[in-house]
Amino acid sequence: MSDASDIDEQAWRAALTLALVEKGFRNSGLEELHTGVSPATAVGDYSDVKVITPYGEIAWADVARLDDAEMKALMIEVVDRVFTILRHPEPFLAPMAAQHWNRPSPDPAMMDQVARYEARQRGMAEAEVWKTWPLDDGPRRPPLRNEHRVAQTPIAPPTETDERHAPPSVPPSVEVTPDSLRALAEAPIADPAWIAKARQALAAAAEGWERAELRILDEIEVGTYGQD
Repeated sequence: MSDASDIDEQAWRAALTLALVEKGFRNSGLEELHTGVSPATAVGDYSDVKVITPYGEIAWADVARLDDAEMKALMIEVVDRVFTILRHPEPFLAPMAAQHWNRPSPDPAMMDQVARYEARQRGMAEAEVWKTWPLDDGPRRPPLRNEHRVAQTPIAPPTETDERHAPPSVPPSVEVTPDSLRALAEAPIADPAWIAKARQALAAAAEGWERAELRILDEIEVGTYGQD
């Protein structure tokens, strides 16, 4: 049975974990890179989404979401923010949006590395270590990118549309307003284009809500702790 000190330490580790991820990583320049309109797919597997460049089209599944310069700048900022939190953890332990996140739990793939390390500390031979905990994809998480997670068989568009139930023409983009969301909710959903627009509008609305919540939380944090 765990004593109070063990429970207190576990709670502190969980709070520190959320602080490192939320204030060290989530609230960094990642927010700037996350801002924007995410493309929607009408067929389900993103094969209908392409990026047009002066040098040709790039399939969405092959597009790098961050270039090398963006990744470098992001990692420099994140390292500095995490280092600051580790040096001065107390001002950052109160969670903001992270209070609604999942409770931290050990990563399955990383726990294999922990097990290998502990086995070596006990004197287990290297060959036996790798035989017991081989490198494989078993404990790894599923792919992060949407196009790698969708079903392998695309959703086929309808071959014939009943004119009596045909949706109105779809605008190039959906302005996210209460009226536009109600219109999408009431529109026929048999047409893949309407499904794509509905997904786009819902994603944009969710991102707008999230940004508004972060701004409110930032204002609360500034009022509580002062401006950085």
